[in-house]
Amino acid sequence: MIKFCLFAITALLILSAPEPSRAAGTTLLRPTSADEYRTRFTFLTEGWQATDTSLVGAGPRYHSLPETAPDEFPVDFWTYFVARPVNLWRYAVAGMPEWTDYTLTTTLTIEQPAPLEGFRPGEAFYNYQWGREAIGSDAGLIVRYQDPDNYYMVRLSSGYGHIELWKTHGGVVQVKPYRLEPGRPYSVRVTASGRWILVSIDGEEILRYADPVLPVRNGLVGFGVRESRVRFADVQVTPTTHRNASPPAHTPDFRLRKWVGRDYIFDGDEPVGFVGSTMLYEMKFRPGLMPMLNAYLGMQCWESASEGDYKVNREGEVLSLTANLQDKDGVCTNDATWELSYNPERGYVWDKRATFAVFQDDALNNWPELDDSLFYQIVAPVTDKLPKCRTELNYTTKQLADGTISAFPTAGHLWIDGAADSTQAVIRPGGVQMTSVEGWGVCTELPLDNDHLFYTTYCHWGLDLHLCETTGHVRFYVWDPARVQQELSRGVLPPPNRPIPAQLINHVEPLNHCDSLYPGLTGESVRLWTGNYTVDHTVGRGDSTSMRIEAAAITRRLDRAYGDERPNTWLGASYWTGPYLAPRYRLGLWIKADEFTGKVVFQADSFAWIRPDECKQPVVAAELAIDGKCDWTYVSFEGTFPRHYSSWVLRLDPVGTGVVWVDDIEVSPLPR
Repeated sequence: MIKFCLFAITALLILSAPEPSRAAGTTLLRPTSADEYRTRFTFLTEGWQATDTSLVGAGPRYHSLPETAPDEFPVDFWTYFVARPVNLWRYAVAGMPEWTDYTLTTTLTIEQPAPLEGFRPGEAFYNYQWGREAIGSDAGLIVRYQDPDNYYMVRLSSGYGHIELWKTHGGVVQVKPYRLEPGRPYSVRVTASGRWILVSIDGEEILRYADPVLPVRNGLVGFGVRESRVRFADVQVTPTTHRNASPPAHTPDFRLRKWVGRDYIFDGDEPVGFVGSTMLYEMKFRPGLMPMLNAYLGMQCWESASEGDYKVNREGEVLSLTANLQDKDGVCTNDATWELSYNPERGYVWDKRATFAVFQDDALNNWPELDDSLFYQIVAPVTDKLPKCRTELNYTTKQLADGTISAFPTAGHLWIDGAADSTQAVIRPGGVQMTSVEGWGVCTELPLDNDHLFYTTYCHWGLDLHLCETTGHVRFYVWDPARVQQELSRGVLPPPNRPIPAQLINHVEPLNHCDSLYPGLTGESVRLWTGNYTVDHTVGRGDSTSMRIEAAAITRRLDRAYGDERPNTWLGASYWTGPYLAPRYRLGLWIKADEFTGKVVFQADSFAWIRPDECKQPVVAAELAIDGKCDWTYVSFEGTFPRHYSSWVLRLDPVGTGVVWVDDIEVSPLPR
């Protein structure tokens, strides 16, 4: 019996051992017929054909797709990434999730190269996807594929003449120039071992990279094409020995390089940001970590349009650049000096000093903001055609003037009827504002050499950080996730207290599939609202959670903005809605009351940041009159919401006396 048990255990261990444990030289994958290619590979998208010796991947051009063909829409980045976003990559994967250390080889021929037309992400934060949609990418070799948001891809571009290594949660981490000719076969070899990724072409090593942060340890192999046609022949996967070597100590080497038509700041072979006419884009804070920030080169004034130039004064261990910007109308001018350095604890430190001069007295009414820092990947995709990308809620801490550390969730900050009460958000000189992005903390430090008060707010639409009313000195760097949790645990909610993440209302929105964005709660998606309400954990439609609104608590309104009847319990930072892809939508919710007299207004307005008196899109709304008691009653309206609108708002307002409960808000697409 004992021998039998030992034999059974041994057999079980052998059967469950991961395939990479086989001896070196064993072939894990080597299809030799069309049937083998079809059975061994999983085609995650259409566009693949199998022959006896190869896989052929072909991806359609963006404007050839029915959902992206231009009609009433302009061809711009907003349409490309927001109004009509599609994942243009075509994927095929094979292997076992347990595969860890292996080499993927193939003979690759670019039969039809990808166009360089389109918009490469970076200048806008919507659906950024950390550089996933890179125009001009003919082919990709995928290693350690776990799911759409966890893998490496070696991307080859004949149009740009480069090989780049791209990683989810990392963006582009390596770029090597390499001339590729369409129609010519290339023997490409990609090895994944430990933290290391090695790429060779025709026997010559092109790229050797050790992932220093959040390495993907195991997963499948695969191929990708994007608006191109590529043949992958002689496919083979073999195990390789495990590399225990840690990444070498980082030695910064900052240089300005022209890449994909932009002036990129490179650290060695890794792009860490690019310089535009008025902004820094795609700013990274640690080697191998995704871009997290955009920041103005100088200072920004909403009522003016700046233009200017910059020059790099120093490269190497420290990069120094100066920017001189001037308002087009001659109202103001501002100068800035940036220094980029590397610190093992803080990562990349972006240090900025800015000055601002006003030439017209009335321009003081349009006071500038030192930095309007845009966090790309906080914004969730608006369509299920793209990967989810975001996995965690975002939090903010700041050190107030009295030394208090204030900590709160997105949209849980200092709001009074939709407006930020900035007087309660003054930051202590020498203090830090931190906003978390996927667990990492982007820190805005205001050094002691600033000589007056300053404050920050957090945008309820773009989810960007505003650092306002100051000139002088600001510094950006990163905290690791452990430090973020430590600081959050020390913080307190600022007055007035706003909902914590557990206080969320069910909101059904099939289009966005946001259940994975906010885990741990029921319903297909949940959203955090701002406004005058409380969360009632004793009343609910089918559960024990709903929004409780007292009509008497709705007292303050924004003068001349929307009028006295405007609903003002309105959607907050986690969900400023739109744009949507369907031609029509039904918006609905459920209302309950015990003792209420009046009406409850439910409406959509504020389309695309247009003032109501200028908006051509009519306000769409529904009302429910209540006189006393009302059991759960469904209230809805239907409307068209043009896809080119950047956003619009759902609002609730009980006009009368008493209390109402609201639950299960839904946004449902309808046919035309």
